[in-house]
Amino acid sequence: MTDLSLLESADLSDFERKSLASDEILYLQGQANQGAFIIMSGEIALSRLEDGGSFPVAVIGKGELLGELSAIRGEPHSVTARAVGTTDVLCINSDILEHILRDPLVRFIITTLATRLRDTVNNPHNSPAADALPSSFKVELFPATEITSSIISEPIIITDFPCKIGGRGNIEDAPHQVGAALDLPNERLTQLGSDHFELIMREKHLYLRDLGTPNGTLVNDRKISKFGQEAVCILRRGVSRITCGKEDSEARFVLKISHI
Repeated sequence: MTDLSLLESADLSDFERKSLASDEILYLQGQANQGAFIIMSGEIALSRLEDGGSFPVAVIGKGELLGELSAIRGEPHSVTARAVGTTDVLCINSDILEHILRDPLVRFIITTLATRLRDTVNNPHNSPAADALPSSFKVELFPATEITSSIISEPIIITDFPCKIGGRGNIEDAPHQVGAALDLPNERLTQLGSDHFELIMREKHLYLRDLGTPNGTLVNDRKISKFGQEAVCILRRGVSRITCGKEDSEARFVLKISHI
């Protein structure tokens, strides 16, 4: 990616303009490259599929160019690009991009900057977007509905990772935590799977992985599913809303990550 000022010599009115809705995908990792894109307004989140999950790489905004390195090298996209809020981009097809890059200096600058981005992609945990946890932190699970409040009378502190969370047992049973597993009574929580999701600690980052339940897991209203495009998401410090199943599920919780 690079700044829009490098392309001032091009006539931007000749380019196709595309509007993306919030969370709409611009291109997928592994998809054949057909050109590059300039962000005219809004932001684009870049993520990389790795080990069955999607890990954040960076968030870039107005005036930046993306997709150019894959276009220059004739390679598939190395990341997935998704709109963060309503976003407008200009589409530069490969032929036009090649014409723009005939200037050796422009090509050198763009290739250098794009290669730096590729290095970040290959090690996503070096990215500021992958929010590292402090050396001392606490993870707590809270109820978020009347039914879950009847099951969880006080916050559950999770200390062992990976930790599988799911539903087993009758409503009379108390939440049962043994090592890296937390079992919740699921007699009234019909959308809570026996092994619904898993919390994974990886290089000072905490991730949530859906374990293959029929309706997936919603994390802050974003669907995570083993059978979808994203099976894993990063959890940042603060509060995350977790819904096991569809939006109308009673199996809703709040996960809080705090510094201690």
